[in-house]
Amino acid sequence: MKNTLKYFLGVILLFSVCAWSKASDILIVVDDEMIKDNEIKNAIDTYTDDIWNTYQVNATIVSFKSQKNGGKATDLKEILVSKKDSITGAIFVGDIPRAQFEFYQKTQEGFRYQRWVTDLYFMDLDGIWKDTAAGGPEAHGGKLFDTTTTTLNFNVINGSPIPGKVPVDSFSIAYSGYIKSPVTALCSLQLTTDNDRRLWINDSLLIDAWFNNWDIPYYSAFQFKKDSLYKFKLNYAEEFGDAYLTLKWKCGNNASYIPIPDSVWRQNDKSTPGLNQTYYGNIFMIDSLPEEDIKHLWISGKSNGVFDGHYSKSGAVSDSFEIWVSRIDPNTAGFYGNPKTLLLNYFEKIHNYYLGLFKKATRSAMFLTEEGGLNNPLDQKFVDGLSLLYSPDSLDKSIADGQEYLDNIKSDKYDWALYGGHGGQTGLGNGLDITQVERNMCVSPRFFHFACCGPLTCYDFYGNANSASVGSEHIFNTINGGFVSIGSSKTSGSDQMDGFMYYAFEHKFIGESFREWVNERVKRNQYSHKEDLYDWFYGESIIGDPMQKLEMPEQKTIRIHKVKAQRMPQKNGKLYDLLGRIKGFFNIQ
Repeated sequence: MKNTLKYFLGVILLFSVCAWSKASDILIVVDDEMIKDNEIKNAIDTYTDDIWNTYQVNATIVSFKSQKNGGKATDLKEILVSKKDSITGAIFVGDIPRAQFEFYQKTQEGFRYQRWVTDLYFMDLDGIWKDTAAGGPEAHGGKLFDTTTTTLNFNVINGSPIPGKVPVDSFSIAYSGYIKSPVTALCSLQLTTDNDRRLWINDSLLIDAWFNNWDIPYYSAFQFKKDSLYKFKLNYAEEFGDAYLTLKWKCGNNASYIPIPDSVWRQNDKSTPGLNQTYYGNIFMIDSLPEEDIKHLWISGKSNGVFDGHYSKSGAVSDSFEIWVSRIDPNTAGFYGNPKTLLLNYFEKIHNYYLGLFKKATRSAMFLTEEGGLNNPLDQKFVDGLSLLYSPDSLDKSIADGQEYLDNIKSDKYDWALYGGHGGQTGLGNGLDITQVERNMCVSPRFFHFACCGPLTCYDFYGNANSASVGSEHIFNTINGGFVSIGSSKTSGSDQMDGFMYYAFEHKFIGESFREWVNERVKRNQYSHKEDLYDWFYGESIIGDPMQKLEMPEQKTIRIHKVKAQRMPQKNGKLYDLLGRIKGFFNIQ
């Protein structure tokens, strides 16, 4: 009886503490399309139960309008601000609106304009974010014109597809219309372009390869019925150099691919031959522009919905960040499969971890490139950090090419893998190309830490999801490990993530460690131009499960409940087309 009474008093005390410790709560924001799927909803419910059972941290699920459906970052920020006294962090699942930042930086050659996604906007709940200028497409580019074409395929060598109307470099085309099939057959499709591409038939995304490469054919298949009409959409973007697009098919017993004949195309009215087209002028990241061209790149006093300044109330650059934010967005890895399947697989491996079915590795690894060498003094901060977390004897430091890097992360030795060197959206300076790796790699590290430029460039210039990034590949195209990716969404100072691992030591969630590191590091900046802080640090981000700790979890209680997601109120806002441009406005009913 005495033990029973002690048990119930303990339970009452536990729930009293949790009820009053509201600051330990987290918010899980799920896009309004994904939350409608019962399998996804159940997986997220299980995730919240795992968090409670392991840490006694309460996670509240809310739904929010996706960016594609008109969701606005400013509205989402208001919700976070309203909950600032009750949450320590937020997890964004799916196509949750992104805030963008733009900045021009003076370089040795001239000026460089950049635009990128920053989640630091959502982490700061009381700072001042300003939009005082317009750069990039608002200063030069945007929608050019609508037209039609009778042919899809084209090939332009260092020129414009429509001279005098479309720029030679940095343009995009949105095709729409219908295919009237001349055959009944299962047809294999082959799409080759320079550069980015996405293809839909009957609203099914068949080819998702929205990144800057060329001379690589992408394949899919579709079942056609003779004389039937099928809705057709193709988005294409050219960045620099040559421009071409070739769509071929191989139907039935045909032995080879042939260009799809022009006779199959119908415009949006379903009867007129041809396809509808919309041309856009783009400015992607330009590494250097002459100083005299800054007037074409940056227009002061004109707002464009993209932030260009962040201040505290005292007027100093930057402000403290009150919460952490992590994203789990399978749309940023669509190159590897259906986003729903990717998301469910990710939550399943996380669930297995919290159930204790994951065997933790005991070592850390630091992978460097020939260019940087093994004895670069800049790397010592990472050596010190990993040695603190896993002990000096448990750190392996090596120069590894792309294949050696893959072989090592596939072994069962490492819990934390750090890469140091050059990098970008789809590859690392060691030769790794994530568009060429095998599907569903079995890896051991839970933590992937990238001290390089651009590994988490999960979104394009307009804030739309890219088809893959180094960071998203490492969590969505992996099994067993691959829980968290840490790095930058742009060219940045990831190499200056000194001290981050000290905050990750033992008893803190990786999301909270990231928040503390950002707060400390941005206050120690020593740059002569205070705005250089934006260029170096405002792309730093974390994707994946922010509730990971170095120590292995042990579920202390069992709670199985299904919380009905709240639908957050939305303001009137803008509607965007598939390339992220404004096409109208919506009203909340």
